[in-house]
Order: sequence, then C-alpha cells, then structure tokens
Amino acid sequence: MAVSVVLGVWVPAVAFGVHKLMRYATTPGPAATAPAAWPGDAPFPKASIGSTLMVFLHPQCGCSRATLEELSRLQACCSRQMEATVLMNAPSTVPAGWTDSDLRKAAVAIPGVRVLDDPDGATARRFGVHTSGQTLLYDPQGGLVFQGGITPMRGHSGDNAGRDEISHLLRGGPPRPVRTPVFGCALFEEPK
Repeated sequence: MAVSVVLGVWVPAVAFGVHKLMRYATTPGPAATAPAAWPGDAPFPKASIGSTLMVFLHPQCGCSRATLEELSRLQACCSRQMEATVLMNAPSTVPAGWTDSDLRKAAVAIPGVRVLDDPDGATARRFGVHTSGQTLLYDPQGGLVFQGGITPMRGHSGDNAGRDEISHLLRGGPPRPVRTPVFGCALFEEPK
C-alpha cells in the first residue's frame, strides 16, 4: 500500500518535471528583426571576401555553449566562404571581467572566429537581436540570407535546420525562406 502511494505521488511529479524541462528546452526566444541589407553604420565592415556570419551571445548563458559547438562545425566545413564574428553582450553595469566567461574562452578557441565585446548590446540592438544564440548570415553583396538559431533546442547541439541552411547557402545553394527558432537566454538579462 505504501509503495503504491509513493508511486502515485512520485510518477506524476517526475512527469510534471520532465514536461517543464522539455517546455523550457523547446521554447524559443524572440526572433530578430535584422536589417535586410548590411547597414553602413555597423561597428565593423562586412566580409571583404565571402559571406559575413554574426553570432550574438550572452556571456553567461549556459544554453549558448551548444551554439558554439554548432559554430565550430560550420567553421570546420565552410570557413573559406565566410568570416565569422561572435559578439558578446557587455553591459556597462556589470563588474569588470564579467564577459571573460568560459563561453568566451570557448568562442576564442574556435579557429578563425573573431570574438568582440558588444558594449551595452549596441550592435545587437542595431541588428534587432534579443536572444543569445541569434545567428545572422549576410551574403557577399550584403543581403541578409539567414536569421535564426543553429541549435535544435536550448542547450543541445546536433542536426538542425539552421546549421543545414547556412551550410547550404555557403556552398552556393539558392536562398530559401528559412527562419529557424533561437533557443537561448535573453541577451540583455543582467545578473541581479
């Protein structure tokens, strides 16, 4: 009798917890409203040769480690066709060293990727970005050809439509109307 009472409470509690975790993992952040053409007032020039890939990250977002794993895969296959830049949100209201996180170290370790601080998220705001992990790809002419995430869910790497679409575009495939969800923390969330 006691076992059935325990199981009667435990099984629904576990099911509720799993449901909450899956809901969190599969709920995307707000989509970007990126400019359709590379803006002339961007803080750095678009790639001189090839496409320009930008990844926006919150330096304390554990979910975004998966984004860096996917970026590393993209660099391994397509680095000759793009210049990749990771922009780390750097609020002026946080202590010195706040952006020097493990996430930043992981980004710096990816060969060929430029990692820049984004003071007060000015570049993210300029590109309409709200969520850590947001990825934008501008073609060599400066046209936006991809915006979205490059992970299948929050904190998980693996096969996903975002990485596939960017690979497709960088290998010369025609643009398709693909916009993938972005799974990450709010970009402008600061520590309390």
